Amino acid sequence: MPAIDSSLLNKVFNATATQVGSSEATNFHTAMLGLADEYSKVMGGGVASDTGRQQALDILKDSYSKGQLSGAVDVMRRDIAARKQALVGNNRYLLRQYGSTAGAAAGAPPANLLKEGVNTTFKNEQVWTLRNGQQVQVN
Repeated sequence: MPAIDSSLLNKVFNATATQVGSSEATNFHTAMLGLADEYSKVMGGGVASDTGRQQALDILKDSYSKGQLSGAVDVMRRDIAARKQALVGNNRYLLRQYGSTAGAAAGAPPANLLKEGVNTTFKNEQVWTLRNGQQVQVN
């Protein structure tokens, strides 16, 4: 059996789904556009540019398989967390409003979604908990 490029199959199935009116495909693409726009704003200092948005979309489109997309989104999440930490810095007013991100694990969900000692499973199948007030990935 010949090797089949899964990204090519994804393109074919996505195009077919979009043409026959699949709301799942269009909802997914809309969510990716929103993520790309937000990523562009964060990395652009609060202002999204067409170039930044397109670069983020290109990264996401190249990563449409489940594992690859998850990895690309995790990198974007870490970039956003690092940008937030850089913006908040040691400003006591911003720290009071947004809290410290220095102790948070990269890609961790917000602490307010977690409870101390309780495992919480998210849609991406990651399991997180709070230990001593810090986000910890269980799996």
